[in-house]
Amino acid sequence: MIRRSARGVRESMRFGLAFYELDGGPVFAVESRDKALVFYYAEKAACEGFEDKWKGLDVEHQLVAFQDLNCLPLDVVETIVRASLKLRKGRPASESPTQQELLQVWGLKEEDAAVAPPIVRIVVSHDEDEAEAAKN
Repeated sequence: MIRRSARGVRESMRFGLAFYELDGGPVFAVESRDKALVFYYAEKAACEGFEDKWKGLDVEHQLVAFQDLNCLPLDVVETIVRASLKLRKGRPASESPTQQELLQVWGLKEEDAAVAPPIVRIVVSHDEDEAEAAKN
């Protein structure tokens, strides 16, 4: 739903976070916790007027926590996503919050948003073992 509503946003997976970035800066993040899902947003003004419509909305930390996807009002999320993009595109890149600033507001550590190291597979040839087995 975020990809459909937020054209031009790049999605990347981090340690436990799905990050959505526009022009190199984070706009949204989604985290799966033990008993809840959390939707983080970067533009504070995007949620103005939704305080009474969303039970899990935390305006101070710019996040929405919800227990079940069925309880999530998708129309409200879509409105917040579109408003966030409009706000982000309407300001100079130098005035956008940095990833470090957003992680501090969201209450996350830098390690949570680090890119996972690449998986390297080393294939070991067992030709010597196969040749020895063939002799026996």
